[in-house]
Amino acid sequence: MVSSGKKIKKCIECEGDVEITPLVENGIHFEGYKCQKCGHTIVTLDQMQRYEKARDLKKALPTKRKIVKIGNSLGFTLPSNLSKYGLEIGRKLEIRVIDESNIQITFL
Repeated sequence: MVSSGKKIKKCIECEGDVEITPLVENGIHFEGYKCQKCGHTIVTLDQMQRYEKARDLKKALPTKRKIVKIGNSLGFTLPSNLSKYGLEIGRKLEIRVIDESNIQITFL
C-alpha cells in the first residue's frame, strides 16, 4: 500500500508500530515500512517514486556488456539513453570490489 505521508508511525491495517525496513521487489532494493504486529508493508509516495525510477533504470540497462579496451585501460560502455537518469559524461562514480566476480558501482 502506498501512503502519501512522509513518515509513517502506525500501520494502516492494524494500528501496530511500523519500522523502516529494507525491501526487495523484482530484484530492486529499496526502503519501506513494515508493521511489527501484522507484517503489512507500506511505502510512501517518495519511496515508490524512487523504486519506479530504479525499475525503469533496470529495464533500460542491458544486463550483459563486454569488456573493451579504452586507451591503456579496460572498460565497458553504457547506452546513451541512460542520460535521462542522470548518468552523464563526467559524472563521478565509486567502484567497490565485492568479491572475485562482483563489483558495485555507485554513482555519486
